[in-house]
Amino acid sequence: MTGVRAGRGRGLSVAMKAFGLGFAELCGVTEARTFHHPANANAIAVNRTMGHADAESEL
Repeated sequence: MTGVRAGRGRGLSVAMKAFGLGFAELCGVTEARTFHHPANANAIAVNRTMGHADAESEL
């Protein structure tokens, strides 16, 4: 889980997420999923910046 309160807009969320995914890869993780509340525009923007595709609705 990533979250930034102080220093918003400086790329900290992307950096933390990239670091976490890199560490997971070093530990042998081959698949990771990301999720967010549908109304959280900042989280959606971070996930899109990281290259995560929007999921198709399964409902």
